[in-house]
Amino acid sequence: MGNRIAKKKYNAAGAFLGADFYVRDAQGNNLALYEYKDIGSNMVSFTCNERNVYGSSRLGVYKNKNS
Repeated sequence: MGNRIAKKKYNAAGAFLGADFYVRDAQGNNLALYEYKDIGSNMVSFTCNERNVYGSSRLGVYKNKNS
């Protein structure tokens, strides 16, 4: 459908910093944004940063305070 499902992030030197993942429903509406970070030493962080709020249409966005 042409909707973005992921976006990889790199620094100026080309090293991988992390990625954003977009969760969509069957019609392609964005439901949530998750952030993946490599925090070193074989550890990763996976955080939900945004959740879209829907009624009969999109009402707004709930953003994580720590993002």
